[in-house]
Amino acid sequence: MRELCNLIERAVVLAAGPDIDATFFSSIPLATTPVPQASVGDFGGEGLGFRLDPAVEELARKLILRALQTTGDNKIQAARLLGVSERTLWYKLKRYRL
Repeated sequence: MRELCNLIERAVVLAAGPDIDATFFSSIPLATTPVPQASVGDFGGEGLGFRLDPAVEELARKLILRALQTTGDNKIQAARLLGVSERTLWYKLKRYRL
């Protein structure tokens, strides 16, 4: 349900006019970043190399850059597209030095 709401919100933010038809949805870039498959052996042993925070930050950084690119660097629209407040986006921009 959340994904559908986000998709509709993107359509509203990015639409050029008041009408949105079905073809519009095929032109919206979706976050389809592939998740690499790994096993414990890929990291040299159990508990080694499993750092969630840097991975989450890198994904957030990429999504923010994609949202800014999609909105032409409009931070208000990018925040809406990402589903965060403008204040949160500004905080992340400063934190990730974007």
